[in-house]
Amino acid sequence: MKQLFLKFAFAGLLLGGTAVVASAQTTRVFYDKKGKVRFTIDYYGESQLPRDVRAIVKPEYYDYAILTVQEVKTNGKSIYLIDLEDSTTIKTVRVADGEMELVRTLNRSDRVEPVKATAARN
Repeated sequence: MKQLFLKFAFAGLLLGGTAVVASAQTTRVFYDKKGKVRFTIDYYGESQLPRDVRAIVKPEYYDYAILTVQEVKTNGKSIYLIDLEDSTTIKTVRVADGEMELVRTLNRSDRVEPVKATAARN
């Protein structure tokens, strides 16, 4: 199932998509070459996250704030990619079929700062 999801998610980059904005939520719809909906991705914040999904994430990451949620809907199922942050790290977890998996961890100290240009004086 995970491999199938990844194929759909990355194939979506190649497919045409449309975006619909309703309140604070954005939805992208991805179609196949025949015009049929392949999958959709809803983008929203913590307040729109279903309670049962939040109940899976928050006990493990209670000190983290939920930044964004991406809900991928395909074949009647939803897969949630949730970005969380605390003072030192940003994490992405995936919730599917009632199970949570850590996808990525970024340390804030690993962040590359832009180099400031200095003018040379002669």
